[in-house]
Amino acid sequence: MNAPIGLVLARIVKRTSPAFGGRFSMKTTRIIAAALRLVLGLSLLTLFTWQYAANAASRTWSGLGANAFWDNTNNWVGHVRPAGTDDVVFASATAQMATVNNWIGGLHSLSFGVGGYSISESSLVLTNGITATNTTGQNVIAGNIVLGANQSFTNLNAGASLALVGLDLHGHGATFRGAGTNLIANVILDSTGGGSLTNAGTGVFRLEGTNSSFTGASVLTAGTNIINSFHRRSPITWTAGTLGGTGTLGSVTASGASAKQLAPGHLGGGGMNVSNLVLNSSVTVIAQINGTNIPTDYGRVSITGGGSSHLGSAALSLSFAPNFSPVVGTSFHLFLTDPSTLLLDTFTNLPEGSTVTNNGIVCQVSYNFGHGVILTVSDVLTSGSRSWDGGGTNNLWSNRTNWSSNVAPVQGNDLLFTALSGNPPMLQRTNVNDLPADSTFGLLKITVPPSVTLNLNLSGNSFRLNDGLSVVSSTFDLSGAGSLVISNDIAINNSQVFSNNVDAELYLAGDVALGANTLSANCRANTDIFFDGSIAGTGGLEIHGGSGGNARIHLRGSNNITGGIETTNCFLFAEHAQALGRPPRGRCV
Repeated sequence: MNAPIGLVLARIVKRTSPAFGGRFSMKTTRIIAAALRLVLGLSLLTLFTWQYAANAASRTWSGLGANAFWDNTNNWVGHVRPAGTDDVVFASATAQMATVNNWIGGLHSLSFGVGGYSISESSLVLTNGITATNTTGQNVIAGNIVLGANQSFTNLNAGASLALVGLDLHGHGATFRGAGTNLIANVILDSTGGGSLTNAGTGVFRLEGTNSSFTGASVLTAGTNIINSFHRRSPITWTAGTLGGTGTLGSVTASGASAKQLAPGHLGGGGMNVSNLVLNSSVTVIAQINGTNIPTDYGRVSITGGGSSHLGSAALSLSFAPNFSPVVGTSFHLFLTDPSTLLLDTFTNLPEGSTVTNNGIVCQVSYNFGHGVILTVSDVLTSGSRSWDGGGTNNLWSNRTNWSSNVAPVQGNDLLFTALSGNPPMLQRTNVNDLPADSTFGLLKITVPPSVTLNLNLSGNSFRLNDGLSVVSSTFDLSGAGSLVISNDIAINNSQVFSNNVDAELYLAGDVALGANTLSANCRANTDIFFDGSIAGTGGLEIHGGSGGNARIHLRGSNNITGGIETTNCFLFAEHAQALGRPPRGRCV
């Protein structure tokens, strides 16, 4: 093929060259020769491409053989095994889904039309990637995939997963696409150097292996990118989508104006470690806080590479779990640097000392002098109320049918226990707080109508109060009687009043934690409040009786009230050896 074309080219040059009596100059002759060589090259390329396409064939797995080996001709439609230039198709479910490639080292491409296949044993060199169109299930390539050219791996549908156990870029670029989950479960290699990794898929892209030798570029342009692997040596350029996980990353640079979300741990616990982080105003940092433990409850970014990283006026999106009630003063370290690293800039609209609120929890923002981002709970807001009607089949607070309008309380609500004039005055008078411990509520209010005897017993998990505890009557008649027992441990978030304004006796059988706050115990004449548990804290206890005198406060536990005890117009009964506190203790007047 080459000899005749070369001979034609030589004859044309000879006839046009002035050295052989031709009509054109030497310069023109050289231009003509170059043009002819270009035409020749393109012709040969077209010819070779046509020959390659003509030789490529589609080989479809039938799985009808007695084993799952690729060299078994009975496993292929037409009993023809694939050649190195062929496309291999796994179109539908067969009897042999766990296939073993003991036949060939390279293919044009792979495609899957159904989930549930696996390919094990030999490595495969691919030039035209993998396409998966299955709508459900996972396909797994357990042998190493080696790139023979730049190519794409496409998992089309959101309900499907494509897993590569190992990938050798071999100096080429791999681009992952589709709405499904694309997973590289083990190591990423680049045996010749110069390769790159790109995720352009809108689904989930996961890296789980240890990629200690891959130094090429990683580019994230879409989707949810979960990196749980060691990926320290590959710089990441991030232009869109979500970046999350618990991996060890190198340089991460947010680029462009497309929306991006940084979610360390990805909406759960765990830490992400980076050597350098550059965010911009198109990034939103997702802080989903479910508790106080970093490994399980919320994510943190640790920056340990030295130099300067930048928040770049990124936005902060804070979300506390509905069933989580952090104590005032609790801190959450969202970003943390080592001593040699600075984290510069701030979140947009959140300067040092500003506050951010979610689920009634108010947090103050600190940038820790350039060494991280710390949120500290400064307040828990209260709003709304829930009234107990005891109409459920059990006595649990979490049972919504025990509350009016069939709505269970959430953090921040006032809790109302109101007796009626009937018999019994209240259903489920012995009830249990099974809501998360230390949930904060506003006011705990117990209403006892005139001439009604209410024996109420509250127990279960501890809770915190913002606005105190009040026992009142529904009218000006304060003759409501009975025994009101609260066995829960109670902590107060700020200074407040516990009061008993009816003839019933109020027993606080659990411990009371003051913190640095002052608790005022107010009791009307000829009534009692019993503190059976311990009262402790750096705050104080103030005891006030009604104008008629004879109010009685009983301290029956071992207390540690370092802020002191003050009494006004009442009787104080110290009924324990340490009722007034253990030395050193506050004053008692």
